[in-house]
Amino acid sequence: MFDNEPLWFLQALGDEAIPAEHRPVRDAMASYSGETLLAMTFDASITAVFRLGRGPLAFDIEAVTETSREQGLSYHPVELIHPDDVVAVLGRLAELREEQGFDETMVVRAIHAESHWQPILIDAIDIRGDDRIPGDILLRVTPAGDDITGAFDGIEPGEFESLAQLVPLGIMTADSNGLVVFTNDAADRILDRPMGGLHGTRWREAVHPDDREDLLGAVESVMSGGHREHATFRVADADSEQWVTATLVALGNPQHPGGWLATLEDVTERHRVQSALAHRATHDPLTGLPNRTLLEDRLLQAQARMGRFGGSYSVLFCDLDDFKEVNDRWGHRIGDEVLVEVSSRLQACLRADDTVARHGGDEFVVVCEAQSEEEARQVAQRLETAVAGLSVTVGDVSLEVGISVGLAHCSSADESVADLLARADQNMYRVKQRHHHVG
Repeated sequence: MFDNEPLWFLQALGDEAIPAEHRPVRDAMASYSGETLLAMTFDASITAVFRLGRGPLAFDIEAVTETSREQGLSYHPVELIHPDDVVAVLGRLAELREEQGFDETMVVRAIHAESHWQPILIDAIDIRGDDRIPGDILLRVTPAGDDITGAFDGIEPGEFESLAQLVPLGIMTADSNGLVVFTNDAADRILDRPMGGLHGTRWREAVHPDDREDLLGAVESVMSGGHREHATFRVADADSEQWVTATLVALGNPQHPGGWLATLEDVTERHRVQSALAHRATHDPLTGLPNRTLLEDRLLQAQARMGRFGGSYSVLFCDLDDFKEVNDRWGHRIGDEVLVEVSSRLQACLRADDTVARHGGDEFVVVCEAQSEEEARQVAQRLETAVAGLSVTVGDVSLEVGISVGLAHCSSADESVADLLARADQNMYRVKQRHHHVG
């Protein structure tokens, strides 16, 4: 009957404004009486809203439905509750999951139509036994009378909100449906969004698409197990790459969270420094190529993929010919220029998925995956051709630099990476001897 869509009823428009199939739900909800009634499931999905009277509260029918959210309204009912009271309300609703036949009244502060806070009563009523209304729980919202004006005695007004605005970390709170209901100024600034721009589901748009799945996975883990989770992600549409670390915790009962809270920290500079250190530790400072450490890691990864999925891969061990003469005649400055030029030529011959690393001195190693041995031989020929004829000229003296390439093809997971490299090295020396013999 309800097709899992929220039902919403406009106040004071008469029966003709309500579809006939929805009027029984309206009548059933009216039997509970109250100014505003929301029928909800325990995961905070709204199934029906009915406005019985018009008072000073800022609750609007259109503002609490997904239908209106798609039309550009970003409100959720919890957004209308004072930030100091949100955690308690969400937590208590989560605890009510475990109870039967409850009819409990909570006193909270809600936004007044004139933009100030006023006490309201929220009656949480178990309607799992009422088949007339879709949902598990009915929230009956009515203005609080003068007799409870002292209900907030001893509570510092704005305590949570004031504290949240003082801390340098960003803070977001969301209900159990993942709809953000509160953000502090720091969160808006860190995620580069205007005030209110993260509310509802719009916070997801602030996360880089490539990182969104990881963050949503952390949220799901918090909501399913109540564990603290961490996720690092990039901000979407930032002028420059900006990294944020989120720490997420459950609100209310960890076994049945009523929502989650996230603290946000801008870690862009830390990430830049760590990336620079990691790059320095795994790359050759002269050529910018992967160094021996990263080469060994790439070889182990290739070996593991072959063992898991089959196939083969090849290692090409490259050594420059007559490079010692360049260093002896003109020094290491010219020699370094030759190494940089050679590395550039080698990279130009390879696919994006291939690896070329500086093994040390004038030695380079190339790793080619998903190629036959014959295709690897063709790669070796391209490398020799690319470097052949490289001429170094200083003054009136010129020297030709070439390269010798030894190939080792691997199709067995039993051969170690060290043995494969040694085999490619031996084959390289055989090629070098032939070059000297020809020369």
